[in-house]
Amino acid sequence: MTLQQRAWVFGLAIAAAASLAGVLKAKDVQFVTFAELQQQSERINQLENELAALRAGECEQGCCDSGCCSCACPGWIAGLELAVLQPHIGSLQIDPGGGALAITPEFDSEASPRIFLGYKGSEGLGARVRYWQFDHSAQTSIAGLVDLSLRLENHALDFEFMQDGEFWNWDVEIAGGFRYGKLGLGIDANILFFPFNAAVTFEGVGPTVAMAARRPFGSRGLALVAGARGSFMYGDSRFNGPQILVNQIRVSQHLMQAWEFQVGAEWSRTTSAGSEIFARAAYEAQVWEWAPSLGILSMDIGYVGPTFSIGITR
Repeated sequence: MTLQQRAWVFGLAIAAAASLAGVLKAKDVQFVTFAELQQQSERINQLENELAALRAGECEQGCCDSGCCSCACPGWIAGLELAVLQPHIGSLQIDPGGGALAITPEFDSEASPRIFLGYKGSEGLGARVRYWQFDHSAQTSIAGLVDLSLRLENHALDFEFMQDGEFWNWDVEIAGGFRYGKLGLGIDANILFFPFNAAVTFEGVGPTVAMAARRPFGSRGLALVAGARGSFMYGDSRFNGPQILVNQIRVSQHLMQAWEFQVGAEWSRTTSAGSEIFARAAYEAQVWEWAPSLGILSMDIGYVGPTFSIGITR
């Protein structure tokens, strides 16, 4: 619509309102100048451009700081997870006829921390550091003759880049980088008062890839969440046994695979400053697969249990 057309429409609207009301007086009618009408037109165009920018997700840092826009804003991300996991390495039991007898102990659930810290840009591209640690032990006694203790220690440190996106009604995040992993299983036994100690460890570095999905539902900040991660680490495996038998066996260029899966629910809320806080509960499963080397040093260790998370994003 041209400026002249807007002026005619504005004048016709005033005339129609006056004729319908029948009470307007000449002195109540205020005419606008051409300059004032031009200023109003420029203001309308400015508001239309701002609305289009908001719809396209193009907001500036000042808007993000004030929390006045819903576009993706750059900033720090951080969170803390508490994974209550139970290790599964296989409990060996025998039944001589008088009941089952445990040869290897069963692990209980143990709380293990996981933290992450990163930065994400306005276009969804960012970098992140994640660290997880598990340290637990289990004991058993066989007929009072053998006391057996197992020690399990696991570390995972990830350096990765991630990118946000959308797929249908899901918010999707894809990540990739490198993982440093360390896994150790120690055995302490007392057989007829004779000590026996052994340990097998792995330490290596390799690529890691991950994908997370989030499906909001309702109007209370609730969402379904799911995630998966795969890591392939290459390094050295060592077996330390009793010196009377063998001091150390070392396997170089060994492969360790780690798979992780999560599924659960999330609650989130946007603060007045534009940050988003969240709380999440999920069920997690992990498996660390020790690749065989000449038929030895092959072992799989699994973890299952609930995971609780809190964090903040921008």
